[in-house]
Amino acid sequence: MATVTVRRRRPGRLVAEILCCVIAALVAVPLYWMVLSAIKPAGEIQSTNPRPWTFAPTLDSFRRVLELNGFGQYFLNSTIVAVCVVGLSMLVSFLSAVALTRFRFRGRTVLLVMLLVAQMIPVEALTIPLFFMVQSFGDTAPAFGLNQLAPLILVDLVFSLPFAIWMLRGFVAAVPAELEEAAALDGASR
Repeated sequence: MATVTVRRRRPGRLVAEILCCVIAALVAVPLYWMVLSAIKPAGEIQSTNPRPWTFAPTLDSFRRVLELNGFGQYFLNSTIVAVCVVGLSMLVSFLSAVALTRFRFRGRTVLLVMLLVAQMIPVEALTIPLFFMVQSFGDTAPAFGLNQLAPLILVDLVFSLPFAIWMLRGFVAAVPAELEEAAALDGASR
C-alpha cells in the first residue's frame, strides 16, 4: 500500500508570499499608470477626478511627440551616440580586460584599483568641469566643441569604460588559458 505524504505550508511562507505580491503590486501600479497616461485622451488626463481606466484609448500623445520639430534629428543623434559608445566601449574594454587579466606588468594592481575608484566618482560632480573643458576644446578644434556629437561620445565612453573593463575582466579570467595555448599550438597569433 502506498503512503501519501501531505505537505503542510509553513505560516511564515504564506506571509512571505503575500508580502511579495504586495510589493509586486506596488511596483506595477506606477508602470500601469504611466502606460494609462500615455493612451488617455488629453481631457481625461487634465480631469480633476482621475480614473484608473479609460474607455477611449488614443495614440494622440505619441503622434504629438513624433510631430515635434527636430524629433527625428534628436532620435538620430541619440542612436549615433549610443551605437558609437557601445561599439567603442566593447572594443576598448575587451582589449583592456585581456591585457589586465592575461599579462603581468608593473602597475597592474594600481590600474585595477583606479578602475574601482573611477566607478565611484559621480557623473554629476564632473559635469561643470567637462562643460568648460569641451568649450575650450571647441576654440581650438571645432569638431570637439559644444553642440557636436564627438565630445558627447568621448565623455560617455570614458564614463562607461571602467565598469565595462571590470565586468569583462571577470569574463576573460573565466576563459581557461589552455584554450589560448591550444590555439597557439595550432598556429594562431595573440
